[in-house]
Amino acid sequence: MPIPGYGYSLGVDLSEGGEKSDFTSAHVIKCMTNEIVATWHGRINPDSFARQCVYAGYWYNTAIMCPESKTRSGGAFIAIIRAANYPNVYQRRATGWNRNIMLKTFGFETDAFNKPRIVFEMRKLLVDHKIVIPCGKTLDEMNEFQEVRDVDNENHGFGAIEGNDD
Repeated sequence: MPIPGYGYSLGVDLSEGGEKSDFTSAHVIKCMTNEIVATWHGRINPDSFARQCVYAGYWYNTAIMCPESKTRSGGAFIAIIRAANYPNVYQRRATGWNRNIMLKTFGFETDAFNKPRIVFEMRKLLVDHKIVIPCGKTLDEMNEFQEVRDVDNENHGFGAIEGNDD
């Protein structure tokens, strides 16, 4: 149950929602303690999931919602939560085509440059016991996350063994 007056964040990792797609997941974190207090993990239509996240966000004291924005369904998800007038959505600063203009764009964008840092920071939180993760599915997927190399193309990056890096 949410504690009145406490701050919460709601991280959202999106997929296309199909039977063979990556999983969609959401984690609610109590900001004061870095404890995951609620999770959702599975396959769901992005439209339905957006509405459920709005309900969850309000339930957890209007948690700051941080959806992944770089997926194909990210734009639709953000449009739905914005149309619902959800008031607390993470915004990042991005430089516009005119370098003198800073745009505030919604959601968090993962890419080849920031994913290694995200993995490093999460490992540090775990090693230093500064985050509490009581969800076995989350821990299982985190254990599968590793550096991967494509020998043929000499590309490398981070990903899960099974491709599910929620």
